[in-house]
Amino acid sequence: MEPVSIAFLYASDHSKTEFELLAQFLTPLQNRGLILMEGFDITNDAVTRQEMGEVAIVACIINPAFLFFFFEEESHNGNLEFLLREKRVVPIIQSPSLFKTTPFVDLASLPSNKKAISLWPSKDEAYMDIALSIKKLAESIQFQQTQEQDPELDQNLQLIMPTEDDFYSELDEWEDQFPTSYERFKNSPIFWNFFVGSYGYRASVMSQAELEERLLQSCLLYTSPSPRDRG
Repeated sequence: MEPVSIAFLYASDHSKTEFELLAQFLTPLQNRGLILMEGFDITNDAVTRQEMGEVAIVACIINPAFLFFFFEEESHNGNLEFLLREKRVVPIIQSPSLFKTTPFVDLASLPSNKKAISLWPSKDEAYMDIALSIKKLAESIQFQQTQEQDPELDQNLQLIMPTEDDFYSELDEWEDQFPTSYERFKNSPIFWNFFVGSYGYRASVMSQAELEERLLQSCLLYTSPSPRDRG
């Protein structure tokens, strides 16, 4: 499986140092082939549509200097706002700024609590928060790519996926272990054990975690309450 490419954009020596520190936390993900990262100084390095078109994620290390150079027509790269329309952009809030007055406000930013890295009592905790979020995002992108590349496997999984009726037929025997809601069941830790135990399916082409994630995301969602839930 191809690694998820990430371009980190920054706009000062201080931000470059921040990127290098964050990269240390992300290196294990690169070593295992999950991501492939590269840093770009938008005040000096050329950032073109063609080059950015080859990456999956654009991570922007946000501070006042970055906002100036990102949106300024006369800066080295010109206005880079086109990235907000064309790429999956992740703002990483380095220090307080007026980024909420820019189009970045519409994007899910990191750290996950939206608190600037510079305001954390421990920067290591901020970096770890960011690294874990990037890991989840990269895994999600790889999962989507796998779905697109292997629709036949998805169809097979749908065929062996337990239905709501199947679930409630088993519930009488295992009611002390199963949650009473099919929807909660699909998102519970015991889902995998029940699925394998009842249907005898073993993952031969992917890991348990990958298969479980695909199964969970392939399930039909039931919006109406079950008779058992209503009772």
